[in-house]
Amino acid sequence: MAQARLSMRKLKEMARLKFEAGRTLDEIAAAAGVARSTVQTALQRMAAAGLSWPWPAELDEAAIEARLYPQQAPAAATLPVPDFEWIRGQLGRKGVTRRLLWREYREQHVDGLEYSQFCDQYRRWGKTQDLVLRLEQSTPLATSCSSTTPA
Repeated sequence: MAQARLSMRKLKEMARLKFEAGRTLDEIAAAAGVARSTVQTALQRMAAAGLSWPWPAELDEAAIEARLYPQQAPAAATLPVPDFEWIRGQLGRKGVTRRLLWREYREQHVDGLEYSQFCDQYRRWGKTQDLVLRLEQSTPLATSCSSTTPA
């Protein structure tokens, strides 16, 4: 899971403590109430963005945040999604396993999902499906109101 971004107030304080006060990473981390590695990452982002202290007056907080956290380019291609409905039907057959179905999937899509991703996505898909309880109707018992015992 992605970590929440630091507040602009904390980023400003980190920059001030580092560039103006000359504090160490440990001292900045203690003052900001974050981990040392978080301070290190934030300062690396500032250096990559060309920011030191004081920050340029012409840049507002949104522009600074855009420099520190540039938008990620979307993935070039998405992986083909297996037909999970078909897979569920095939798994009901004797001798068919998920690994066998994954191998067939990979023969069709060489750059497709790896086995663990395939199983994980199948499990997630399965949780979205409604549960159905199918009861097979057996032959009804002979129920008669008359008794066959002699009177």
